[in-house]
Amino acid sequence: MKPSNVRRILVALDASPHSDAALQEAAAMAASLHAELTGIFVLDSELLRLSALPAASETGLTSAQHRPLNPESMTRALRLQADRARRTLEATARRHRLEASFQLLQGNVLAEILSAARQTDLLALGVVGQMNVTRHRMGSTVRGVAAGAGCSILLQSPGTREGHAIVAVFGESEHAQQTLALAWQLASWRGAELVVLLDAAQQKADALETAARSQLDASEARDVPVRFETIGDFATLKGALRRLGGNLLLIPGDSHLIEGRQDELCTLDVPVLLARAAAD
Repeated sequence: MKPSNVRRILVALDASPHSDAALQEAAAMAASLHAELTGIFVLDSELLRLSALPAASETGLTSAQHRPLNPESMTRALRLQADRARRTLEATARRHRLEASFQLLQGNVLAEILSAARQTDLLALGVVGQMNVTRHRMGSTVRGVAAGAGCSILLQSPGTREGHAIVAVFGESEHAQQTLALAWQLASWRGAELVVLLDAAQQKADALETAARSQLDASEARDVPVRFETIGDFATLKGALRRLGGNLLLIPGDSHLIEGRQDELCTLDVPVLLARAAAD
């Protein structure tokens, strides 16, 4: 099997717990794939603009007192968050024995992330950002990234499941082989079972399993235990994931299973990797 060509991993940091969790998962992937790790933090130009309005204020969490806001205080607050994110990145990289770099950007958050994503193979971020208080709804920035980025995307869900298997969806989509190659590589490095969910009607499942086995047999890692199951829709995917106790789910980025179901990815409680074929 041709190894995955993920060589550069980018993490969008925003100092939220879900962003920190995305960083931990991305660092583990970078270590297993021998990839470069870069973190970015965007000073939100919209927040800076709003802080300049005459009525702009903030309310203290403990004092409940209103304090006026201005661009200077907002910039200081954002830079403090950026510094915390940088230090977390550096500490995480040390634990995984990785070289990591950090970039501080300023502008529209979505536009800056999409621009940076053009130079990477995999982008990691939390599905619920710092400004989103709804647990089971994807943040608007994440939704825009999922729709606009051409690279693979790792979405860190709000919860985490204590499973061990690497679960990959394999079907007839364009990015199916890239998904399986990446799943096999991660399972091999982690010493985990690889569960392949065949996305097909039952009469097509045998042909898909044959194609997947052929791709896996071409690999050199014969020590990865592999199991096959058949699914047909998002409901059976969710049920299989719950029953199997998956630790990470990989889905082809062009799979019909996730069309119009971005918010439902938040309910899976495992990291979800939308795999797309990276440029050579």
